[in-house]
Amino acid sequence: GIMLIFGIDKFMSECRALVNFTGNAVATLFIAWWDRTLDADRARRVFKGEIVEPMPSEDPIHLDEVTDIDEDLAEYGHHVPKEAGPKHVGGDVEPSKDDRRAAYSETV
Repeated sequence: GIMLIFGIDKFMSECRALVNFTGNAVATLFIAWWDRTLDADRARRVFKGEIVEPMPSEDPIHLDEVTDIDEDLAEYGHHVPKEAGPKHVGGDVEPSKDDRRAAYSETV
């Protein structure tokens, strides 16, 4: 009896994975169609099994354009921490009350 249950469970697991994969594929195509970013001719060629050239990158990143992440975050108004490391490292130094911060986010 147990082996029958295990056999059915394995079959159902495979079916669940197949349905999940199919749903993700259909949803991806639907969202691309909805946003009008789906290249239907290219999709048809891929589904027919034709070999198509990879799409070129729209905005390649050059090394001279790369900036520090902290500068980018500060530019768009995100909080950039002043200190990266902990205030007290090792030893028997106890943090004072002034060193404690609230447990909730103050960025809201």
